[in-house]
This record gives sequence, structure tokens and C-alpha cells, in this order.
Amino acid sequence: MPSKADKKFSPSVRVLPLWTRIFYAKRLNKIHCLALLGLMVVFASGCAERRIEDAFDGKLSSSKSNYIINEYCKSCHIHKNFDPAEHVKTVRASYKRRYFRRARQCRACHYIEKNWVTNNYHRKTRNPKQANRGSYKSFEKAEIKQMKKNGKKK
Repeated sequence: MPSKADKKFSPSVRVLPLWTRIFYAKRLNKIHCLALLGLMVVFASGCAERRIEDAFDGKLSSSKSNYIINEYCKSCHIHKNFDPAEHVKTVRASYKRRYFRRARQCRACHYIEKNWVTNNYHRKTRNPKQANRGSYKSFEKAEIKQMKKNGKKK
């Protein structure tokens, strides 16, 4: 006659796989899931290229920032023959706003937007037509204020 212990572990009792037991356990509630998701986001963000973001945010010196941005632009197949000096000479003349005409940094006219899902950047430009209409006045004011704060000339 089988004992109670033998009945408890009979082959008719289904044993769940480990991953199923983990996710169905009472200990792993919503807070634990959110904490796990937060850790995954932190580890995934470590793969981001901070140099490019720092260059476009103005956290680096202007020469280093321009170098990083130019190398980033040359990595694209369309801009592989890009000449930064010639580009600045020809494009600055098409702007009528003082900030853009005197700009010495690439980030004055160019910026990036990050797609967090794919961890890619989308290159954007503040076009002369829009800038001349005053579409970027808030950006200009913020940049001029930052330059004054840093003790630089306009």
C-alpha cells in the first residue's frame, strides 16, 4: 500500500518547468517586474554612443565637437566625400539670421533625434528657409544665453 508521500509525488501530478514557476510565483509581482524592466533598460542604454550625443548637446569643445560630428556624417554613404570647410563657407551665406551666419559649430544647423526603440539616430537640419522665417528663435535664444553664460562672444 503506497504511503501518503508516494501519492504526493505520483506521476499523475504535473511538474511545471522552472521558468513557468518563476513567472507564476506569488513573490514575483508587478513591482518586481517593473524593477526587472528598469534594470534591463539601464543595461541596454549602456550600448548608446554618448560621444555623438555630447557633441550635439555642446558638452565638448567646439573643435572636438565639430570633429566628431563630421566623422559621424562621413560614416553615411551619401556624405562620404563631405568637405566640412567648404560646406560651412557655402551654407552660412544662405542664412539671414545673425546666429546662423556667425555659427562656427556644426550643431548650430544640425541636430539628431534618437529613436529609443532601435537605438539609432535620425539626422536633422535647421534649414535656411525655416531659420530665416524665425522658426528657431527659441533655440537661438537658448544658445546665445548659454554662450553668454560660458563667457563666449556671440
